[in-house]
Amino acid sequence: MQMSQCSDRSINKISFSLKDILVITNKPGHQISISLDEHFRIVYLAKGGAKFMFSDRTIDVKSGDILYIPSNTSYSSKWDTDQSSTFFMLDLRLPNNYSDIDFGDQPKILFHDDYHFYDELLKDIERLSSDIPYGWLNRFSLCIKILYHISTDSSNEKYGESYWKIRNGIRFIEENFASDYLVSDVADVCMMSAANFRRLFSNLKGMSPVSYKNKLRIHKSLELLKTGQFNVSEAGQAVGINDVKHFSKLFKQIVGITPSKIIKDNKQ
Repeated sequence: MQMSQCSDRSINKISFSLKDILVITNKPGHQISISLDEHFRIVYLAKGGAKFMFSDRTIDVKSGDILYIPSNTSYSSKWDTDQSSTFFMLDLRLPNNYSDIDFGDQPKILFHDDYHFYDELLKDIERLSSDIPYGWLNRFSLCIKILYHISTDSSNEKYGESYWKIRNGIRFIEENFASDYLVSDVADVCMMSAANFRRLFSNLKGMSPVSYKNKLRIHKSLELLKTGQFNVSEAGQAVGINDVKHFSKLFKQIVGITPSKIIKDNKQ
């Protein structure tokens, strides 16, 4: 899978079509043939197993697998005969010129979720309702959340078991970088010792958990400063660093110039 940086992409330039997002339970031995339209399909198998048969290959899908099926693909599926199978299915279409997310042009297993993190997303889909006001917005936001998780996990799959062991810790830091907490608190999320978490994290990210958190803080403060609506003190406080001197020193270490210089350059 190819992933590129798209944090600077304007939100009004991003568009995609959501055709379906649903949870399905197939009876033992279920068989079906399907031809997709311009939407590609993501399948997460929570329970059971199946064979997906394409024109040039057969893919055995087992519990925990994330399967990608490209758009305009025809296939047949044959499900386990000894038990029912439960999975969620997501049908999406991205613009043709949108290359930030590219799963390729061949059906394949993107990765295997041995820890069944995606079971929680399956439960979220089951709780969706189209009967509540603006329920479609909830479906849309959950679709984006799932696509985000799959894209991130696919790009980190190369790290193997080490990534999955600390996956939730990485997410915790990325979602709470402006808050104060100890490395041991993050390690608890992964149900391991702080020393083991530090070791796995450093091997994976090339830096310590604290350094990664500071990097996220400073990069966010840089975005805020570039808006012209924050001074140095306000930008630091917004990312959880209240000491202006410490913030400025850390900012220069990571960005290469002082936050005051960013503000000055913006005014020119």
